[in-house]
Amino acid sequence: RIIVAFNILDELVVVRQFVSVEDFVMAAVAKMMHWEKWQKTRHNITLQWRHWSDTSAFDKRASSNRSDAAIAYAVSQGKVALQGAPKYRDSNRDKVNLVWQFLHGKRLHVSAQLFKTRAMFAMLRADPKSAASRYVKRDDHKHPFDSLSYPIMAEAPMDMFKNAEVDMAAKEASPRPVFAGI
Repeated sequence: RIIVAFNILDELVVVRQFVSVEDFVMAAVAKMMHWEKWQKTRHNITLQWRHWSDTSAFDKRASSNRSDAAIAYAVSQGKVALQGAPKYRDSNRDKVNLVWQFLHGKRLHVSAQLFKTRAMFAMLRADPKSAASRYVKRDDHKHPFDSLSYPIMAEAPMDMFKNAEVDMAAKEASPRPVFAGI
């Protein structure tokens, strides 16, 4: 039984250039308004938005004495109320595993027009030998990966726990080497 599934319809990706939080949020709100109108017109559905971010969005900036989350809330007139996505040691590994689990389970659908998000999938590594932060091969793909994986981790915690249980069961069931003395 499918409990949670994701349909990714649009993206807003800015890489290698400076964009203020205010400008980014206003561009995001414009996209939100487009999809609200589209859903209301075609399907008579009123969208309810939930917004996720890295927990660093809640840290106060010295220059403004406000956090990015507070700025986003103010600029959007309350439409963008960020929530912090779970972040812990090896969370990138778990995010990669969850994204692949959802893709292979046909529970994650990505629109063909999302070029940056689709390009990011080719840059994921399942089990890198380097540090935990290297699950995404190139920095240009880190932001699309994070923006896609934050809601998955936050909205599908049972899948994350099931994935961990399967990993533990597989480790326990795997044959252990037996050494015999001669």
